[in-house]
Amino acid sequence: RAGILPGDILVVDRSVRPADGDIIVASLEGSFTVKRLRITAGGVILCAENHRYSDIPVADEQDFLIFGVVTGVVRTMGRSGT
Repeated sequence: RAGILPGDILVVDRSVRPADGDIIVASLEGSFTVKRLRITAGGVILCAENHRYSDIPVADEQDFLIFGVVTGVVRTMGRSGT
């Protein structure tokens, strides 16, 4: 599990070279997504950590760009009574 929750702020490093297994921010066909990067002999797969979403195999002809690698998460702590 990636450990990313709704409302979290992602720290994304654009200088880190993406590697298999990294959590990345990517643009696919003009839409941004956060997924785990899998690099296989058959190509690139954007793997969903959330079971409600499907993995996305990236076809060669698709407009695909890795924006950066997620290197951290900032989480705001809720306050009781607010």
